[in-house]
Amino acid sequence: MIEQKIGEIAGDVWRFIERQGGQADLNVLRQNFRHNDGLSADLGTGWLAREGKVAFLNDNGGIRVQIRR
Repeated sequence: MIEQKIGEIAGDVWRFIERQGGQADLNVLRQNFRHNDGLSADLGTGWLAREGKVAFLNDNGGIRVQIRR
C-alpha cells in the first residue's frame, strides 16, 4: 500500500532531521532524500506535520523543518 510506504518515508525523514540536530533546511532535506519509486521527502514531511511531530519555521526566505519535542 502506498500509505505504508509514505509512513516508512516519514520515519526516514524523522531520522534524517534527528541526525541534523533536530532541524533541517527543507531544500537540504529534499536534496538528500531520493527515493527510486518517485515518492518524495515532501510526502513524509507532510505526514509528520499532519501528526503534529514537526513544525515549519521561516528562515530568511527559506523553510526549516523542526522536530517538536
